[in-house]
Amino acid sequence: MDRNRASASFRHGLATIAVSASLFLAGCGQQAAASAPAAVDATPVAPTVQATPVATTSVAIQNFRFGPQAIAVHVGDKVTWTNHDVEQHTATAKDKSFDSDVIDNNKSYSFTFTKAGTYSYSCLIHPEMIGTVTVTP
Repeated sequence: MDRNRASASFRHGLATIAVSASLFLAGCGQQAAASAPAAVDATPVAPTVQATPVATTSVAIQNFRFGPQAIAVHVGDKVTWTNHDVEQHTATAKDKSFDSDVIDNNKSYSFTFTKAGTYSYSCLIHPEMIGTVTVTP
């Protein structure tokens, strides 16, 4: 009898271990699925200028931004970009009609617009910095 009890106890212990292991593994699978990172769309988005143009001929470069981001001038106006950041920046037209080269801290670059149109520009060092100049007759 003692032998039968020992055998039954052993089988019961094995069954308990098997059930416990199954539950543990099932729980791990659910936790892993729940904590798996969701897929992320890594498609780069081109920055866009959404600001209403401001009538000015001065653009401040500060905190890695052009301010105002969009300006409106007339043909013959000279626009000046002044760098107030410690980092170097550029003001370079997408169509290459103007290019400041590197503008150091507390330095400026000026360009006189001779043709009407909308000129998109950016900093070549920090391409997320963008702006537009709208030139009217």
